[in-house]
Amino acid sequence: MRRVEEKTLKSGKTFGRGKANRLHFQPSPEGVRASSVPQTTPTEGRDIGRKPPPSGRRTGQFRRPQAPAPPARKWVKGWRCQRCGWCSGAGQARNRLTQCRPDGRTMADEAKPISPLKNLLAGGFGGMCLVFVGHPLDTVKVRLQTQPPSLPGQPPMYSGTFDCFRKTLVREGITGLYRGMAAPIIGVTPMFAVCFFGFGLGKKLQQKCPEDVLSYPQIFAAGMLSGVFTTGIMTPGERIKCLLQIQASSGETKYTGALDCAKKLYQESGIRGIYKGTVLTLMRDVPASGMYFMTYEWLKNIFTPEGKSVSELSVPRILVAGGIAGIFNWAVAIPPDVLKSRFQTAPPGKYPNGFRDVLRELIRDEGVTSLYKGFNAVMIRAFPANAACFLGFEVAMKFLNWATPNL
Repeated sequence: MRRVEEKTLKSGKTFGRGKANRLHFQPSPEGVRASSVPQTTPTEGRDIGRKPPPSGRRTGQFRRPQAPAPPARKWVKGWRCQRCGWCSGAGQARNRLTQCRPDGRTMADEAKPISPLKNLLAGGFGGMCLVFVGHPLDTVKVRLQTQPPSLPGQPPMYSGTFDCFRKTLVREGITGLYRGMAAPIIGVTPMFAVCFFGFGLGKKLQQKCPEDVLSYPQIFAAGMLSGVFTTGIMTPGERIKCLLQIQASSGETKYTGALDCAKKLYQESGIRGIYKGTVLTLMRDVPASGMYFMTYEWLKNIFTPEGKSVSELSVPRILVAGGIAGIFNWAVAIPPDVLKSRFQTAPPGKYPNGFRDVLRELIRDEGVTSLYKGFNAVMIRAFPANAACFLGFEVAMKFLNWATPNL
């Protein structure tokens, strides 16, 4: 009696009886199992005498088991697959490109969970970049906003942005443009860290799952939350910075530096003297921050080429998006910023009713256009400063994602 050699496929059936089958049966290597497989009865496992299917193959060579069909794809509105090009949101799939997944689903670039802690660290670095680039023009802006009204028949102290810049540079040198920068470095760096932290937290609170794509009103709301977070840090820094910036133009030296200014303010008025102008800072930062982040996200989506991800945006496009976002931010923030600068640099008791007295005096003496004093200096400063801020933020985020992907 001839010996029967049994071979087993993945399907569990055993084949091979006789010389012909031993010579011609060539199963795939991964489908072969050793003869130590438990024996089965002819009625359970063997298929003795079965004829091969009419597939044109050699005798004894059977068709391999077919792989199971992949599950049906779940189309998500506005998302497109890079491999197959399927799209369920016609005209809405731009910049939301994904790849097929083994389970048949598509996700927006394998969306990563938002990390408020990474936003905190990257935002601090972005704030440092913003202060270094934008402080000279911020000094010009504050001096224009706080210059005293000119007497009849006499020219104003500064005729405009470039005149203020030139006179400051001639009289005080380059250090005059960076006067008072210690307070922003101490205040703005953690302020921007908290700002981006609040923005990340605001987005995370509105997401039900990491794959959710937020609408622009939701991004605006997250930006407004970041403005609330920053007010507590921003107000003391703004108060000290404005006092240091105007004392050089007034000709008297009352404060020797940021720490000396903070100490004297606390001695004169307590903690309320340091936090003078909190309401006006809140009125400025809440709507302006919402516009800031919404504009940046909108421009990033516009500038992203077809077939690319937003995370692959080039450096020049990040700079342009950040600069324009800064311009939109200050277009909203200038009127309350003028009121804040006047109120924070005024002598104690000059405006007993707060910003209402400041607004009434400005409109009565100088007209509505006085609310936009320093507009040119703000807009010239806004583009490079905020471009540097967002570039620093994106670079720091990429570094953190590489160094600490699970943070």
